[in-house]
Amino acid sequence: MTNNLLKIINNIINDIENASPVARDKLIQIYPISFLLSLKGHKNIYFSLDKNSKNISFEKTSHIDFEIRSSIKEMLDLILSKKIKKEIIYGDNEKAILMINAILKSDIDIVFLIDKYFGNVPAVLAYIAKEKLYKDELCLGVGLRQSRTVDIGKIMATCDYDWLFIDMEHNSMDIDIASQISVA
Repeated sequence: MTNNLLKIINNIINDIENASPVARDKLIQIYPISFLLSLKGHKNIYFSLDKNSKNISFEKTSHIDFEIRSSIKEMLDLILSKKIKKEIIYGDNEKAILMINAILKSDIDIVFLIDKYFGNVPAVLAYIAKEKLYKDELCLGVGLRQSRTVDIGKIMATCDYDWLFIDMEHNSMDIDIASQISVA
């Protein structure tokens, strides 16, 4: 699972570079970059990016230029609003801002990337959330770890939740039950 995530992140970085020559040129000008992405409640992700190589790992590296300390919500807000909060950056702020701006201004369709790497259901959920967040509307969802019945999907839909995250890594739910909940 973790190796797949690192591979997906690496592919996304390559997609950003390949989809936007302007972004690629800006990133090449500031390479090499080594940084830490520290998301609350998740493993630290270490990035070492260069023109010819991309190394992404959960293993601590000896040198980082900067660290981004954030929550997933703050990162989504950064991506959607394209506004950088300097208080989440520690270390070489200038290099961090140059890199983040190069990515944010690349005009990559984030929903397309989610669809490409995680499937169409997460992409639809991301699209709905993105649209609501752009309109400053509240986007509500539930993380589900345990359920004895597939009715939970119908209950969440009836309560008008925008999304339901089924956590299959931290529970004993099998794929059949998860599929039935998703269809409901």
